[in-house]
Amino acid sequence: MKKAINLLLGLVLILGACSKETSLDQAEYSDNPLFYFSGSVNGLPININAGQDGYAMHTRYFLEDSVLHMESLLAADSPVFREAFRVDIHGGVLSNSISNTGYSASLVNGPIALADASGFPRRPNVYDYIFTSDSLNGNIPLQWTTPDSTYSGDSCSFLAVNALHRQDFKVEMRSAGPLSCTPLVAHIIQTQGDCKAEMHILKSTNSVLMAEARPRVGNIKSIQWSVNDQNVGTGLALSYDVIGFSPGYRLEAKILFESGCEEVIEKVILAGSPQCDINLNYQKLAHRNYNPHNLATVTVSYFDASGKQYSSNYAYNTGHFSIEAIANYDESSVTNGNNKNHKRFSFSGDLVLKASDGSTVQLDNIFGILAVEHPD
Repeated sequence: MKKAINLLLGLVLILGACSKETSLDQAEYSDNPLFYFSGSVNGLPININAGQDGYAMHTRYFLEDSVLHMESLLAADSPVFREAFRVDIHGGVLSNSISNTGYSASLVNGPIALADASGFPRRPNVYDYIFTSDSLNGNIPLQWTTPDSTYSGDSCSFLAVNALHRQDFKVEMRSAGPLSCTPLVAHIIQTQGDCKAEMHILKSTNSVLMAEARPRVGNIKSIQWSVNDQNVGTGLALSYDVIGFSPGYRLEAKILFESGCEEVIEKVILAGSPQCDINLNYQKLAHRNYNPHNLATVTVSYFDASGKQYSSNYAYNTGHFSIEAIANYDESSVTNGNNKNHKRFSFSGDLVLKASDGSTVQLDNIFGILAVEHPD
């Protein structure tokens, strides 16, 4: 699908059901729609094509609270929008004049943050990780090591991991004292995946090592176990005969999940009771930046069959929206010879939209092509 869209954007563009008038009765139509929106709404498929069933693509720009708004709307010829779709791209700078605004800071290829009513929009592909210990015994001195820093304490925070720049990273928790028989626990975490597991030591004597892996998030597909870099078995549980334990005896589990993501867990094991085993746990949270004007963000709206509006602009929203490709769009034939500044773009996303009464709709696997008019 995306390859076909990119080819379309490289061709000479043909007029197709676009209007810049604020009234819907000014739309012009074509049998070959250039603009559309597809996907599913609450699990039901939806396809809206400009030039069919009375639908047209409308675009405008305006300045509101010193922020440029570039709006695209797919709607039928009606005073009330029903089963309509709208994208509002916000400019990247504050300005007191429309002539001093620009589109280039916000209309760019790649993921774009959703405008958020809290003033803390989520940064796409950036996550905050918060690590904590998980032990049957408290008061164990801990030291944490991440790729950037070392911390001491019960927990540590490793913030702003950009998943586009760092595919995975290692976090290590060292423990000391007689209450711990696992002086080291380490996880290699994939930043783009949403899977998580833990390793439990069931028995550790001078002759037998028994352990198992348990999922926290996701379903485990397979595990490869190794002791001191030697493969020793597969499966959810391990029973391994050893000759003596000593400090530095290292057990590793490479865990593959059904979703395709992978996590590697390492432990240094000493002989002792399972009650002295410790684990680390972590939360993966959306990273949000303070941006009270919601600069360089986007608001996505959907109007259902009754005209009820659902929007992505609510506090601490969820989902993602991405601009896949951008091309120039010359619409001089529509504007009676007065050439306007337009950009035509394809997009994708998955979002939860919310209405003023708190009800929500789920948009999944959305894709389409729209255009925006801009002042420069």
